[in-house]
Amino acid sequence: MAGYVPIAFMLNAYLFECIDYGQWKTGKRVEAMANSITSFVTKIGSALASAGIGFLMGIAGYDGAAAEQSSSAMMSIFAAYNVIPMLVIFIAFIISLRYDLEKKLPQIPSELAEKQ
Repeated sequence: MAGYVPIAFMLNAYLFECIDYGQWKTGKRVEAMANSITSFVTKIGSALASAGIGFLMGIAGYDGAAAEQSSSAMMSIFAAYNVIPMLVIFIAFIISLRYDLEKKLPQIPSELAEKQ
C-alpha cells in the first residue's frame, strides 16, 4: 500500500489536468465523460484483478479446505500481494515520469480564461 497511496492521491490531479488539456485542445470540456471512463476502467480492472487472483490460486493448487497450503500456493499468495503490485506500481511510476503535461500547465489555464 505504501507505493499505491501516492499514485492514488495523484489520480484525480492527473484526471483534472487531462480534462483541462482536452478543453484546451478541442474546446470541449468533458468532465462527465472523463469521470465515467475512469469509473468504468476501475471496475474492469477490479474484475480482471479478481479473476487473475482466482486463476493464479487455481494454477498454484490453492485448497481452501486444506489445513495447510502447499508451498506453491504460499508463494503465489506472496506474489499476488507483494511482487505483482510492486511491479505494477513500478511500471506506473515509470509511465508517470513521461507525463509531460506539467510543462504546459502554466499556459493552459490562462488561455482557457481568455477564451471564456
